[in-house]
Amino acid sequence: MDIIDFFKEIKQDNPVDVSNWKPFVIADIFDVGTGASIKKSDLIAGEIPRITVTTSDNGILGRYAYIDSPNYRLFENFVSYSFLGTCFYHPYKASVDMKVHTLQPKGLELNPCIGLFLVAVLRKSYNPDYNNQISKDILKGQKIYLPAITDSLPNWELMESYIRQLPLSNRIESRTT
Repeated sequence: MDIIDFFKEIKQDNPVDVSNWKPFVIADIFDVGTGASIKKSDLIAGEIPRITVTTSDNGILGRYAYIDSPNYRLFENFVSYSFLGTCFYHPYKASVDMKVHTLQPKGLELNPCIGLFLVAVLRKSYNPDYNNQISKDILKGQKIYLPAITDSLPNWELMESYIRQLPLSNRIESRTT
C-alpha cells in the first residue's frame, strides 16, 4: 500500500484529501545529514541523546556527554531516518550515529505536528531491510508524496493542521517539547 492509499483508508471524521499530493525528491525539499561513528569507549554518561537504528525510545540509545571530535555531529529539530527504516521526530539537540540520516526541511523550522506527519509518511513510503539499505545518496534521490501548493512547494500548513485536528494532538505537542 502506498502512502496515498494509506491516507485514503484512514477512518476518521476529516479524511485527508490526497488529490493535491505531489512527488518531491527528498534532496529538493530537505537538507540531508548523516551522523558519524563514535567509539563506544568514548561515550560517557551525560545529557545529549544518541540516536541509533534502534526501534525503541524514539531511537535513543542513551544519553551522553558532548565529545570534542570532528566525527561527533549534533543536530536539532529534525526527523531521523536510519539505513533500516527506523524513523522518528526529534525536537531536541541530539547526537546521531553513522547509519542514521537527518532530514530538515529547507526554509522551514519543523514543529511537532509537521515532524510527526513526515514520520508517518516516511514510514509508509519505504521498506528497507538489511539487504536493501538506504544510504544518504539513495535517500536524497528518493521521492516522497506530500500535500503540495505547487510542484516545488509542499503544503506544510496543511500537514500541520491535519495533525492538530487529530484527537490527542494537544498531548503530542506536550510530549515532544
